[in-house]
Amino acid sequence: QLRIACTCSSCAPQKTSTQRTALISFYTATGGANWTVATSWTPSGSVNNLATTICATSADYSPIYGVSCSQGVVVSLVLSGNNLVGTLPAAVGEITTLRTVVLDSNQLYGSIPDAWSQLASLVTLRLSNNRLTGTIPSSFRFLFRAQTIQLSNNRLSGSLPESLGTVDLQFLRLGTNSLQGTIPANYGNRLTELIEFDVENNFLSGTVPAELGTISTLRKLLFANNTLTGCVPTITSSVINALSCHNNIFQDVNTDVVDLINAPSCAPFRSVCGDGIKSPFEDCDNGILDGIRTGCDQSCTVRIGWKCADAKNSDLSWASLMVNGASLGCDFESYSRGKSICTEVCGDGYRTINETCDDGNNVTQVNGYEDGCSSSCQKLSGWECTGNSESISTCVEVCGNGIRTYGPLEGVAKGCDAGPRNSLE
Repeated sequence: QLRIACTCSSCAPQKTSTQRTALISFYTATGGANWTVATSWTPSGSVNNLATTICATSADYSPIYGVSCSQGVVVSLVLSGNNLVGTLPAAVGEITTLRTVVLDSNQLYGSIPDAWSQLASLVTLRLSNNRLTGTIPSSFRFLFRAQTIQLSNNRLSGSLPESLGTVDLQFLRLGTNSLQGTIPANYGNRLTELIEFDVENNFLSGTVPAELGTISTLRKLLFANNTLTGCVPTITSSVINALSCHNNIFQDVNTDVVDLINAPSCAPFRSVCGDGIKSPFEDCDNGILDGIRTGCDQSCTVRIGWKCADAKNSDLSWASLMVNGASLGCDFESYSRGKSICTEVCGDGYRTINETCDDGNNVTQVNGYEDGCSSSCQKLSGWECTGNSESISTCVEVCGNGIRTYGPLEGVAKGCDAGPRNSLE
């Protein structure tokens, strides 16, 4: 077998050229001219003038809105709620360094390209709240590093790919589509790190694999509004906080046990995004739904760069639904009530509205020098920080402004900017 080794200088231009071509295809296929925000996508008025160097000299910054870089290559494409209208081009699969693709809450249609299975570095794929059709590619089994696959609220059809059971997923959200067939048996014994499994509002039939109930990390098990039969799995997870399984054909619950614990019967749960009541079907709901300012967006999902507390005030505790470790079945569900409390995450590399910088750490000094961004994600005096809300900030000292900084430049060059030291050291 012939193997060809390349030096960095010989391979990097080809990689950059491939990324550029793929991004141009993406912009064109998704109606980039009508995007809500398209900063730096069309230099001199045309996407064809997109710079060959997608990532800035710093290697960890891209001026292109929604694009983030690390070590000189593109690692994320985040354009949720940005009025993308069109299809998903196969060319995106050639950006094999992508770790995050978040394109939810747009108007994307057509199928998910099979070529996207080449994204072997992908950790997060979110395409929910679009109009995607076709089937879930079985080739997604090659997404070895994927932790989140979120395809809910589309028009996907076909069966649940058994191949997804070979990926170490934590969040599998496929609710509100037109999926048919059974839940693959290997989902229960292979997805051992699963935190959330959502297949609500589909046309699934057959029984639920009993092994799903034995996953110790499971917090949400949602499969209401299908035609599933048999018994509800015995739930052994101690962290479970949501079970939704009404409107199926499950066996009846023992009514004597119901009377014993005095638990109310379960009515179909009505989840309204934006009502300020966090349901099991929502990642957050603070009643405002302004993702930029509050962290909870219009689809009740948490915006990147934020974290939202699960404001639980359960009307019915999960413990009351368990008897000797066994689930009582699907006449009950547990749900949280109360507004979500969302806060910005300083140090995650995503600059949010109240942060003037976010360089991906929570320290003010690196290797003995200031890095320009404080531990509270505020720019230090005498520094300039670049980067948009979806990319890591890059901060540089400003020499000649009369404010002495203590970074690699002015901390070494004594006598430069001999004015007062910055106030946020």
